[in-house]
Amino acid sequence: REIERRMSAMLRAPVRAVILAVRAAGIVYADETKWRQEKKSVWLWEAGAGTGLVFFKIQLGRGRLEAKRLLGKNFGGLAVVDMLGAYNWIVLRQLCWAHVLRIFRALAERKGSEWHGRRLELAGYRVLADWRAWRDGKISREEMFTRITVHRTTIHALLERVADAGLSERSCRQCAWLLKREHLLWTFLDHKDVEPTNNRAERRVRRGVLMRKKTFGTDSVHGSRFVERILTATGCLREQKRDVLAFLTDAYTAHLAGLPMPSLLPLPS
Repeated sequence: REIERRMSAMLRAPVRAVILAVRAAGIVYADETKWRQEKKSVWLWEAGAGTGLVFFKIQLGRGRLEAKRLLGKNFGGLAVVDMLGAYNWIVLRQLCWAHVLRIFRALAERKGSEWHGRRLELAGYRVLADWRAWRDGKISREEMFTRITVHRTTIHALLERVADAGLSERSCRQCAWLLKREHLLWTFLDHKDVEPTNNRAERRVRRGVLMRKKTFGTDSVHGSRFVERILTATGCLREQKRDVLAFLTDAYTAHLAGLPMPSLLPLPS
């Protein structure tokens, strides 16, 4: 435990620099998952930007206050996030299409909206397929726009039909919810560096999920700070393809000697 506290104190400054860099980034991918602290349910939040910049924060709740503590209350960038209402204060957002497709799948499996759900799901998969085709250089951006415009029109019409059809209360509510936020589904069309899904953040937060399953969480606030910082350090270093053990060794040596700490920010190429 004493070693953990020393390591946590050692990583405080390098991790702080990562947090500031992510919050200042133009595009941020964020996600959250369950955690256990002192045998109570809390939340592990994660935010990252680009390649090699990611940090973690364990918080008691899953609301707007925690989202602002994660990204900073003055965050003015673009956030790619899931459907969680905690992010509603962020003006510029891209809602994750993987989560949208889960809603479409639920509609396809619900009595009364099967046909509409299957059509929505198919159109949604085509949106992602056309975006990937552009990303991989198989089609031009103009062609991607042309194709997705067709899918966009289809999706809008189907959502309106389900919302007004009275097929089931839940189906109507879900489609009305999406229609109200429809503009947030297509942010990626106006920003070529933005992905339509939050899969990047989900892959990153998966590291925390695996740690939780192995350790069953933390026994104290101090333990949670250590987890935040070690996940941040290892996450940044692995994405930057840097040696984790070498960094921690150099950092610990510098810490003991009172020397400047090595940085977790991407090294200049």
